[in-house]
Amino acid sequence: SLPKEYFTLFGIPASFSPDLGHLKKQYYKQAVLNPDYHTHLEKAKQDEILEQSGLVNTAYKVLSDEYERTKYILQLYNILADSA
Repeated sequence: SLPKEYFTLFGIPASFSPDLGHLKKQYYKQAVLNPDYHTHLEKAKQDEILEQSGLVNTAYKVLSDEYERTKYILQLYNILADSA
């Protein structure tokens, strides 16, 4: 199943041409999710942060690439079959 929160994760509207500068700023605000900053926490919390960090990184890669972003939006609206 395709995660639908990529745009909401960064607080930007779903768009084929989002403000990439704003996207990048929002991505860097999520840097607190870097697992390296949380080695002092219990393992379960570290795993949760690692998972969230992975989602943020994947979302940023998809939304910052024009081709991947277009494919993602088309999959969100079931216009293009999910290639997973």
